[in-house]
Amino acid sequence: MLTLSTTAVQVVESSSDDITAGAGYKITGVKLFGAKGGTGSAKVSNDLNMNLDFSYRNQNAVCRNLREATTQATSGNRAVKVSFSADYTYSRMLTLNFYYDYQSNFPLVSTASYPTSTHDAGMTLKFTLTR
Repeated sequence: MLTLSTTAVQVVESSSDDITAGAGYKITGVKLFGAKGGTGSAKVSNDLNMNLDFSYRNQNAVCRNLREATTQATSGNRAVKVSFSADYTYSRMLTLNFYYDYQSNFPLVSTASYPTSTHDAGMTLKFTLTR
């Protein structure tokens, strides 16, 4: 996107690039932690579902002063995000979820902010009383 300012005789150029990719895989009949498949109508397939997502974003804004013939970066950042999750059906009443998230931001202009990164990981147990 281009913005022209006739009073300041400058052009501000903004751009953003995004790349996102994801993949998933399902393994059926995995026996983890002593899981039993069950019999008859209580049969559970003990599936392991895994998902991996990746995202990259590059945003920037450049100010071009036409009178002085100078160019200066005014704002922007690069962001990388990676997410992984795994869901496991232990029984018809218990589901386990494991996840990991990584996010990192790198500013284009060093005076605007500092590079940051975060890591999140955890586990969720879902116990259903009725089925």
